[in-house]
Amino acid sequence: AVKRLHGKFAAAFISQANRYGWARVALRGSSFSNASGEAWKNITASGLYGAIARDVTESLLSCWALGFGSATALVALVLLPPETHSNSGILFAFFAASFCVGAANASLLLEPLRASVGAIFVAYSEDP
Repeated sequence: AVKRLHGKFAAAFISQANRYGWARVALRGSSFSNASGEAWKNITASGLYGAIARDVTESLLSCWALGFGSATALVALVLLPPETHSNSGILFAFFAASFCVGAANASLLLEPLRASVGAIFVAYSEDP
């Protein structure tokens, strides 16, 4: 019973708050909850749910963000003064902070690509 209730709650939440709602707001100018519901209804009605479930954009952009964060951390370590290399605590903290800053910057820079893919899905679901 709890599992069914959880599934119904998740389905209702997804239909009223999903990332495709923002694309629908940009395309049609309605409120977010209405736009999310309409976008999800159009996506499921047009049969695009399978394409969205198999979409690799999210994974690809996440890998790019991790790669950019790693490259940022390595470049930051190379530029770190040699006097600090003897203290491993500072070295690790600097590496971790550089990685987080690089990955966050890459995620922000790649967000327009993620939004564009969502807008393509929403536009196609409205007029296949």
